[in-house]
Amino acid sequence: MGREIGPLSESSDPATVRTLTTAANRIVDQWPASPFAQTDSTDESHANDIEAVGQWYASLNLPCAFLNQGACTIYNERPLACQEHLVWGSSAHCDGFQPGLGNSLEAPVKVLDALGQLAAELEQTEVQAVMMPLVPFWYEENRHRALQTWNGPELVSRFLDCLADTTAQTASVPEAA
Repeated sequence: MGREIGPLSESSDPATVRTLTTAANRIVDQWPASPFAQTDSTDESHANDIEAVGQWYASLNLPCAFLNQGACTIYNERPLACQEHLVWGSSAHCDGFQPGLGNSLEAPVKVLDALGQLAAELEQTEVQAVMMPLVPFWYEENRHRALQTWNGPELVSRFLDCLADTTAQTASVPEAA
């Protein structure tokens, strides 16, 4: 099960807090003047927006706040977003983007995408993606969302539908040559 990353507290590791705060400040300071969002609101344009933000974020070359001396300090409880990267070997993928270092296997279906779709449907919002360094700060602003509840069997059934939708979308995307 993935780790829940919540608010920063007095018991938080000081080095992790420093790294998260430094990264969050860098994200805010370097946010592009032109917005990523497209003018239309199709599923494809939304996916392109998320991809563009992801590429911009990778270009910042920020190390993971949970990486300490080349090892993940939360590996056994790492967030689902990290679990889906299926990285082995070098920690280069977590220590800022370094092309050619480390090994990564792309998962054919991303559970995180299905969970994002499910959350958007349940909360009647757009699918949201939060950059890891911003999660504790985002959590503070959205604490009320953690208090919402839904019927368990219906939730599982809807999640399976979202997972099937995500699988179908992945299968219909032609592979890059």
